[in-house]
Amino acid sequence: MRFALTIFLFCLAGLGLAQNDFYSSLRPQVLVVVKESSMGPDLVTITAVDAAYSAEDLKPKIAALGQLLGSDPRGVALSQFGETSARGTFAVDGLINPGSPRIRLVELVKAMATGPKPFQTMNLFFENLPQSQDLPKRYDPKDGTWTMEGRVSTAPAVGIEYRVKVETSDLKQIVLPGPEAAREAIVQAKKTGPDFVLLGLILLGSLAAGLLVYFALIRGRGGRRS
Repeated sequence: MRFALTIFLFCLAGLGLAQNDFYSSLRPQVLVVVKESSMGPDLVTITAVDAAYSAEDLKPKIAALGQLLGSDPRGVALSQFGETSARGTFAVDGLINPGSPRIRLVELVKAMATGPKPFQTMNLFFENLPQSQDLPKRYDPKDGTWTMEGRVSTAPAVGIEYRVKVETSDLKQIVLPGPEAAREAIVQAKKTGPDFVLLGLILLGSLAAGLLVYFALIRGRGGRRS
């Protein structure tokens, strides 16, 4: 039984590593902070942390976000910090909503992935946004389009933080289906190739079950001999 428990704990550890790998290993090219304002429009700060992007490169992304949300960005201010960091700040309506969808995550991702120099890896932070069941948590269709994972953040500020990787140049492929469609996409994607982590865990589980049966038979024979 101790051996079986060890195998079980090892399987759980393997699953934890598999789930945490994407979020912890992603290196974002851009940091976006969205803060809901009680005065009206949401306040947005875009900071390019990749030296390949300038303040001018942020202009088409800000314009695209406004177009996707149906709201003209106001008070746009662009700044450049040496050659390593560019920043854009502005206000826009509709990124955080009182109803459903609570946040316009897909529109934000599309905007950051547009223009002559799209961002491919992103950190999107919704400041002071409380956790709720209707917020998207993870999406990975495993079809080479895009992947995202969100977590509750407590430092340096409280909110929901998303890590995003976009691998497609076709913005129409950046979608976030509902629960049923999302499950279908994940199941369909797993059929296209083997999941070696999952296969390893299944093999370990089978080995543990086989050993339990073997030891039970040994004990049974030992009891009959006595």
